[in-house]
Amino acid sequence: EALADFEMALSLKPDDLAIQRNLGWLYLQQKDFAKALVCYERLLKASPGNGDALAGRGSSRSGLKDYAGALADLEAARPRASKSWRLQLRIGHLYFVRREYLKADEILTAQLASDPKSEETYYWRAQARAGLDRIPEAIADFEACIACKGKRAAEAGRLLAETQRRLGQ
Repeated sequence: EALADFEMALSLKPDDLAIQRNLGWLYLQQKDFAKALVCYERLLKASPGNGDALAGRGSSRSGLKDYAGALADLEAARPRASKSWRLQLRIGHLYFVRREYLKADEILTAQLASDPKSEETYYWRAQARAGLDRIPEAIADFEACIACKGKRAAEAGRLLAETQRRLGQ
């Protein structure tokens, strides 16, 4: 319903940047990355270098599997976007997806220093460390993820068992 309301509002006020920003965020939540990208492109045209618009465009590009573009946007947004974007986590995840496990581990470790209870960060860092064959550290991260008792716990448990088999435990 909110999505329809913002789409209607945008049709009445196509130059309203607040509507554009909110609509982009709603499209991201709906995983309609192509429409979100259009919104964030319009925001950046009106306000080049806007950190939140760069973060939104980067998230849209990530959803569209344009990982290089997403990484460039998120890195550019990092010094100026609001903390709600959790850019370190998003950037670390992108390095993981690109199989740049060492860089992912570095970024995600920095994220955990500022948010030590982040289930999502433990989850992705564990996988990056498994990719680096740092199995005992990966196991510790999977266990930390499970201890958070969030939405990643079941999958982390499955990956933990798989990782322990790799170690021969």
